Amino acid sequence: MGSYAPSKRALDGLRSALERSVVLTLTLHEIKLGFKNNLQRAWMGTIAFFGLLFLLAMRDLGSIYAIGIFFGLFGSMVAVVLASNTISGEVGGIADSLLSKAVRRWEYLLSKFISQIALGLMVYFLMTGIAVLVLWNFDWFPDDMSYHNLGVIIGLLALALVFFSSLGVMVSSTASRPVFAFLVSIVVWFMFVVLFLFMQDWDFMYSPAQIITHLDAIQDNQWHVDWARLVGFYVLSPLLFFFVSLFAFYQRDL
Repeated sequence: MGSYAPSKRALDGLRSALERSVVLTLTLHEIKLGFKNNLQRAWMGTIAFFGLLFLLAMRDLGSIYAIGIFFGLFGSMVAVVLASNTISGEVGGIADSLLSKAVRRWEYLLSKFISQIALGLMVYFLMTGIAVLVLWNFDWFPDDMSYHNLGVIIGLLALALVFFSSLGVMVSSTASRPVFAFLVSIVVWFMFVVLFLFMQDWDFMYSPAQIITHLDAIQDNQWHVDWARLVGFYVLSPLLFFFVSLFAFYQRDL
C-alpha cells in the first residue's frame, strides 16, 4: 500500500504533464483532422481496394510486395500532397491565432511533422497488417518465409513514407500560398522519384527504389547493406527538413 501512493502520484504527474503538452495536444488534433480529410479518406479507400485486389489475385508473399510498392509510388505522392497544405493552408488564419497565444513556432511546426508522419504510418501499418493477417490466416505464406525479414521489408518501406511526409511539411512551411505549395510538392516529389530511380548506385542513401528492387534479396538474406547508414539517411533527412522548415518559418511575418 505504501508503494502504491508514490506510483499513483507519478502517474498523475505524467498525465498532467501530457495534458499540458502543447505539441502533443496539437499533434492529436492534427491527426483527428487528418482522418476527416476527404483526400485521406479517398486514399484509404483506394489502398483498401487495391490491397484486396492484390491479395485475391496473388494469394502469396508477392501481394505484400505489391502493397508496399503501391505505397512507395502513390503513397509517397499522397503523403507529400497532404502535408503540403498543413502550414501554408493555415497561415493568415488558425496559425496566426495559435502563435499569438502561448504556442511557440517550433511547437507548432513539430506537431505538424509528427502528425503527418503518424498519419502516413498509421494507414500504412493498418493496411499491411491486415494483409499479413489475411495471408497468415489462409496459410498463403511460403513455408520457408522469414517473418523477421518480412518485418524488415515493411519497416524499410515505412521509412520512405517518413521521408516524403516530412518533405511535404517542409514544402508547406516555405510556400506562401496553398496552391503554390501543392504545385511545388508535386514537382519536388517527381524530382525525388526520378532521382531515386536513376541513382540507385548511390549507396550512401539507399533510395526507396533501391529497396523495392531488392525485396526478394532482403527476404533471402542476400542484400548486404550498411544498416546504420541506411537508417541514418532516413532519420537525418527528416531532421534536416525540420530544421530547414524551422529556419524558414521563423523568417515569416506572422
